[in-house]
Amino acid sequence: MTADLLEKLQSTDVTMLTEMVSQDQRSPDVVILDWSVESLGKKGFGEAEGLFLVHGQGRFGVVEKPWSLVVKILKPPADEQPASDYFYWKRELLAAQSPWWGNLPAPVRTQRIYRTVEEAGFAWLWMEHLRDSSPHPWTPHEYAFAARQLGTWHGKFLAGTLQPTEPWLCHDHLRSWLSGNSAESGWDNAEVRAAFSSDARARHQALWADLDCILSALNHLPQVFSHYDFQRRNLFLCKTENDQDELVAIDWSACGLGALGGDMHHLIVVSTLFFDFAAEHVRDLDTTAFAAYLDGLRSTGWIGDANQARLGYCIWTAAYDGAMIPTATAYLTSAEGQPDALWSFGVSKAEALKKWSLMLDYCLDCADEARLLMKELGIA
Repeated sequence: MTADLLEKLQSTDVTMLTEMVSQDQRSPDVVILDWSVESLGKKGFGEAEGLFLVHGQGRFGVVEKPWSLVVKILKPPADEQPASDYFYWKRELLAAQSPWWGNLPAPVRTQRIYRTVEEAGFAWLWMEHLRDSSPHPWTPHEYAFAARQLGTWHGKFLAGTLQPTEPWLCHDHLRSWLSGNSAESGWDNAEVRAAFSSDARARHQALWADLDCILSALNHLPQVFSHYDFQRRNLFLCKTENDQDELVAIDWSACGLGALGGDMHHLIVVSTLFFDFAAEHVRDLDTTAFAAYLDGLRSTGWIGDANQARLGYCIWTAAYDGAMIPTATAYLTSAEGQPDALWSFGVSKAEALKKWSLMLDYCLDCADEARLLMKELGIA
């Protein structure tokens, strides 16, 4: 299928391509001199058929220079999905076509989309090719910068900026995410039982027993429009035309409304689970980044209870990861899942088990913190 899509891209109408390059380069006078297409591979965990880089040389006025665009191709799943599903395949396309796309409040910026089209059962998104000014593993300072930008962004919604309300936005992410799993999922795997302690298993079962009550607490927290996959691999530190740092977020396929603090879970915990930050230091990252997030919220005039944001973070950490780490570990250490693990993370099975065991303990500690915060906030 990738070869078919590659061939189709290679026959793209040059007039249409010129229009998109003109948008990207902000130049009305464009002549494409040559161009080619290459596959950037599968997206990973999702319904993307693939990512492609379209690039070449162009003449912009009297200047010749290279240009490049990214094409993301989405495919529908085999089974029909409700628009509320966490993994609703068309959400990113619909978001890119919405009137608010590109006009969300600063400082978090969306990736520029130049063309969207549905064709032959696929959705095609022609996008800005982003280049990260910090392509190396982020330091705690860079995570803190992203956290503060996120806090400022959320704070603007709390201060009155209108939030998107379309029916296809996700509203109940965690229940959708957990659907079909249970306290026993993953524990039938011998490697999971060997890697994770009996104490962790008991705490994991206790979390599942409390999940319904814990998830219901999210409805008592301030609700903000969120990205909901706000992890390192979807974030770019870029430079503006004035050489200022800016944060650009890609892959808005899970965006929707939810509890304050939820996006921070992805920044800290998912980034660490994806081996983009050292699991041994996740608690230090939590301290540094969450303080920056609160600083961003306060910068917009928000005077709410910081424990509300913290509870949103802890519930997401407990339910999204704590509840599911055994299941995910069982898959990624299996014969079927090992290729995915190596492609996505590039780590050995032994390293994955060690790091994720540390992360399960951290996530279960967040579950304990959530229970305490619920009592402090008077949320039954």
